[in-house]
Amino acid sequence: MRPTIPCDRAAHLAIAALITALVGCAPLAPNPGSQAVGGAAPPGRGPATEAPAPAAVTPPPAPVTVRVGVLSSIGDAPFVIGKEKGFYAEQGIALEFIPFDSAARMIAPLSAGQLDTGQGVISAGALNAVARGVGIKGISAASGSPPGHGNSAFLVRRDLADQLRSPADLRGRKLGLSATGTGVEVLWNELLRRGSLSASDVEFVQLNFTEQVAALCNQALDMAATAEPATTLAIDRGCGQVYAYADEIIPNHLTSLIWASPQFLAQPELVQRFAVALVRSIRVYNDGFIKGDPQVKAELVPMFIAHTPVKDPSLYDRMVFQGIDPDGRVNRESIEGDMRYYLATGQMPAPVDLDLLLDSRFTDYAVQVLGPYPR
Repeated sequence: MRPTIPCDRAAHLAIAALITALVGCAPLAPNPGSQAVGGAAPPGRGPATEAPAPAAVTPPPAPVTVRVGVLSSIGDAPFVIGKEKGFYAEQGIALEFIPFDSAARMIAPLSAGQLDTGQGVISAGALNAVARGVGIKGISAASGSPPGHGNSAFLVRRDLADQLRSPADLRGRKLGLSATGTGVEVLWNELLRRGSLSASDVEFVQLNFTEQVAALCNQALDMAATAEPATTLAIDRGCGQVYAYADEIIPNHLTSLIWASPQFLAQPELVQRFAVALVRSIRVYNDGFIKGDPQVKAELVPMFIAHTPVKDPSLYDRMVFQGIDPDGRVNRESIEGDMRYYLATGQMPAPVDLDLLLDSRFTDYAVQVLGPYPR
């Protein structure tokens, strides 16, 4: 027979069992230093807060595509180097290369916003387009001729080298000209002026650089004005020899700019980022090909082999590389000199305000970010 539990004791046991059941169903006590929402903080501690939820990982924005006109030449260096080394990608920019066979052909698509930027010649046509209000602007210097780095050369036919010793000897001769209304024509004018000659005293034959080399070899030209690699190839083939380089005719002559379209310029923050990558690229080019750092040059040559028709590595040891100002600075005096020639020859009806032509804000910004280049 089970013993009988007194009523008072039975009541106490029932209450104890109920408390045990309630405690077993309750949530775990908060960790020290924490509290339930609305509860009191543990004695001696400040108010506690809930642990923040993990922050959502935001994917980086998609790169902005910038459409660049390229000529598959060494002049594409500011774009090729930056693309290959990731400078533009670091700025959130993806370059889309659009090939052209002539820099002059870039002006119309730049004006129409079909192209964002590209290296283009400082031609009478480009200056006239700016005068008409198309809104394109030069945002950085490109190809130029600082001492020792003429961006073109005058080649005399090998068998005439002893006959054409001075500019005056060019009277009546056939001379190669890649395009009218460009810096090459300005250079020819200066060379002829030194011999008291003008364009009417010679016969200009309009041919591209490759065609001029062939014409020299075929004795269809007496003197050519070519750019690399055509210059070195002509010398290698024994068709011509250098009479003078461009920097000897007009020192520091600037013949091209990095042009920007009106639509591109309407996005100044994007153009600033573009300019930082651009100037970094130009500086690497200067390190490798102007200062001649062998390690940098060794890194750059495969890039140019991949992006230009110059596939022979040995040519890069013999070519004369054009100058590009490492801070993107524009030689305004050079442009003014070209403009005077175009006005005098009727290729421009009126001068262009250089403040309408040039916009240095972006390279100035890049130099502030990167610091001045050690010259």
